[in-house]
Amino acid sequence: LPQECCSRTVNCFVESAGTMPSTGVQNLIPKKNNFWSYSNGRLKHELKGVTLSNGITWTGDNRIMFYNYTIPRKIYAFDFDLTAGEIGNRRVLVDFDNTPGYQDLSYPDGMTMDVNDKLWVACFEGFAVVQIDPETAKILTKIDFPAKYTTSCCFGGKNYETLYVTSGSFRPDATRPEDGRLFKVTDLGVKGKAAYEFGG
Repeated sequence: LPQECCSRTVNCFVESAGTMPSTGVQNLIPKKNNFWSYSNGRLKHELKGVTLSNGITWTGDNRIMFYNYTIPRKIYAFDFDLTAGEIGNRRVLVDFDNTPGYQDLSYPDGMTMDVNDKLWVACFEGFAVVQIDPETAKILTKIDFPAKYTTSCCFGGKNYETLYVTSGSFRPDATRPEDGRLFKVTDLGVKGKAAYEFGG
């Protein structure tokens, strides 16, 4: 990524065609960061004026891409063209300040999708991961954790039936024994899917 665009790369994800969207941060300066994609040796600037990006995932049919805009506490949905690798028609799926049920969940961080096209979102500073119905924006499941800074989640294990959840211990108030640990959640009754491989 261009050095002037950001001081660090926050997240990279791969969609089913092998393209890798990436998010960059420049010391959390408001609206000074970027959202990029990379495919076949070409870097494309998708969004500018970003404060802090995080999780990205897609529906099973690859028609919708979801994007966690951590600051200012929103989850966006985009129409996604798999063949062209292009996004469009951005709209707010969840506004953590205004959508009922989200006000106390702090910030949307890492995210994954299950085989039923339901979102699973780690809530940074929220002690939780929530399952969201992207058609209604309603919370279907809330899993509480003893760690404050839940950072991301993904499905793994046999048949992708286990949800793995990471947490952070880098904040001064992350003093609980569980802060920074990796958690395993079983018996959820749902399955995830394997991550896509980067196509180069």
